Amino acid sequence: MRIVDYQNIANLIVSSGVALNLWCYYNIQSSLDFMLPIIFIHFCGDMYFAKVDLKLHHFLGLVLIVYKQVMNVDPKDSIFAFESLYKTELSTFFYVLRFYVPKRISLINDILFFVTFFKFRIYDYIQNVIVNDLAYSNMEKYPYNEIYFIGAHGMFLLNIYWFMLLCKVVFKNFIKDISVLEIDYLTHKITSYTMFLNVIVGGYVYSFTPSEKNILDMTGLFLLSMSSYNYHHICATLLYQKTPVEYTSNTIRYYFLLDNGSIHLRSFLCAFTGYYLQKRSYIPLSFLLHVVSYFTSLVCSYFHKNDNRKSEEQNKFLNIQYMLLIIPSTIDVLLVSSHAKQMVLYSIAIYSCILPPLLLKTEPFYGFTHIAFHISLMIQTYYLCICNSASI
Repeated sequence: MRIVDYQNIANLIVSSGVALNLWCYYNIQSSLDFMLPIIFIHFCGDMYFAKVDLKLHHFLGLVLIVYKQVMNVDPKDSIFAFESLYKTELSTFFYVLRFYVPKRISLINDILFFVTFFKFRIYDYIQNVIVNDLAYSNMEKYPYNEIYFIGAHGMFLLNIYWFMLLCKVVFKNFIKDISVLEIDYLTHKITSYTMFLNVIVGGYVYSFTPSEKNILDMTGLFLLSMSSYNYHHICATLLYQKTPVEYTSNTIRYYFLLDNGSIHLRSFLCAFTGYYLQKRSYIPLSFLLHVVSYFTSLVCSYFHKNDNRKSEEQNKFLNIQYMLLIIPSTIDVLLVSSHAKQMVLYSIAIYSCILPPLLLKTEPFYGFTHIAFHISLMIQTYYLCICNSASI
């Protein structure tokens, strides 16, 4: 047998054991710890054969198990995370079956795998761990609880990454008859308006805590919305005329760099809003990073050679631009999220920082991913505005 067959057998044993353990827990109130030694052995053994992402999954699982045992965590305190993590393994059953079921029922199995993956690894985990105050407060009394939270949240981030890859496989079937040009045109047409929703979201959140400092962030949101409209509108116009979009061409360069600068400005003003009139803060560092990053973007833009035939060069250019935006913006998000009064709000603010670049990296919706990217920014705006409101 192949190594993958042994891995699948082990996965099937573990998922079946977890299902049995959960049934006993719900029906006869037995402990969930019964399967922990088996899971521990499985993670350790499979670590040598698994791919990089699975190695990370196993490592984070081992971190949680070891922390629970070493710190003698009460099962009642860790129940939210471990019950949710047990449930995530239920989707593994359908993943294993994908290798062996006949083709005539493979579609049914794939649907069940997708549905159970989303239900147990994303939706239930969000409800029971990510936004559950008790999942945080129960662990506050234990020393070095940061280790526990890193393990629990790291597992969720990995599941988000895997779910995006699953969406990419599924979504490919829906766009196979649409040309790349049509996809790009529709994306730019839609995203020329979506950024304005951030102004509405920001105005709504700040309306509950009126303050003069909120004008700073709202100004940044409005300017970003205007520059985003201009940039995406000119791109949509060119694509409608069947003209390729070259980001450093004379036609696009001005709008691209203006949009880029508006992102830097909005990010800085959001952070500045949270630290308004505070004598000691890291705002000067944020300002310096944005200035250096934007200057570097300008240099890269003007020295980048236009060559529509080399799409990989254009992708490389865009990746550099994204990194120059992500680094200072991430620091701003960390600064703003520090105002959160609750661990739940702090965690969600951090997730809102990770989700946008993860979307750009995985491209789960191919050319339409930028629409999802704008939606993720709207979610980010909502929670960052809440954090800024808490700094009053």
